[in-house]
Amino acid sequence: MANASAKKAQAAKNSTFSFYVPFLLIWNFVYLLKQIHFYGFSESFSSLSRLGLYGLFWGLEYFCYNGISNDAQIAASSTSTSKDLAGGVYLDILGIVLTSQFLGGFWKEGCYWILVILPIWGLYRLIKWYFFSGEEEESSTTSGGKKKTEVDERTKEKREKRAERRRQKW
Repeated sequence: MANASAKKAQAAKNSTFSFYVPFLLIWNFVYLLKQIHFYGFSESFSSLSRLGLYGLFWGLEYFCYNGISNDAQIAASSTSTSKDLAGGVYLDILGIVLTSQFLGGFWKEGCYWILVILPIWGLYRLIKWYFFSGEEEESSTTSGGKKKTEVDERTKEKREKRAERRRQKW
């Protein structure tokens, strides 16, 4: 079974690669063409702030791609039947980065400040995880929004009814 799990994980990694890498390469190529067209070749690559911005975008996109790829591998190799989208928080970060890149490159350069959300959001997630991680387990809910104990009681009632019907058949 371990071999089948490894094959599923590799297939998920290949699937992630085949979608995200061409998408991000085309996205960044168009962004660079726009920068060269708008500012000229020499100005687009001569200022340290622009090179730092390009490096920041590419670094964050690489970080997000790796996170999405790893999450897809873990989700594929696990036995859970969850239909959650692989990527989780990395998809959120990638969305913020691509939005900031698009708006900053094609509308106003002030939109690059959207990236300031990332450290604030990261700090919020860290505090939430550190201080409230025990409470989440107690108040966890199912996808329907009901507490697990309510669902367990309902399931228990159904099982009892089924058992009663089986007894009546005999």
